[in-house]
Amino acid sequence: MGRNWISVPLGRTRIRLGRSVSDAELFGTAEKRLPSWIKYELREHLQKAAKARGETLTTEYCNYKIDKAFALGEIDANGNPIVHGRGTNAEEVARDIITKSAEWGAGVSYEEALRTANEGIRKIDNARRTNWTIVAVFVGIFMLIFWGALSR
Repeated sequence: MGRNWISVPLGRTRIRLGRSVSDAELFGTAEKRLPSWIKYELREHLQKAAKARGETLTTEYCNYKIDKAFALGEIDANGNPIVHGRGTNAEEVARDIITKSAEWGAGVSYEEALRTANEGIRKIDNARRTNWTIVAVFVGIFMLIFWGALSR
């Protein structure tokens, strides 16, 4: 644990080039972080949104909220909020998109949220259809092979 010193000798001079490396860097388990400029922009958006609601957020709390959201997958590496919309129809999902976007200080119109919700629902339906089609084709192939083997 801690830091390791990685050094390389330079020929016969007895001079060694070295660098201190942490275990996480050495073994590739270093924690991924947002670039500081994206974190700054997100912090500004959070503070403006809180100010519009009549609240005040400290810089430390904003940093905590951003780090937590990034770790939980609520924002991507570009700082865009990821909304996991839940609902039985597009209107409920659109309301969820608007609420989550407003929390991060990104204003989204109802029409844009509804269009995004409908597009997401369409993609889910297409994926389900594709999955059922693949299953049906494989069952059909299996049945042809199975019946072909029985008829011999």
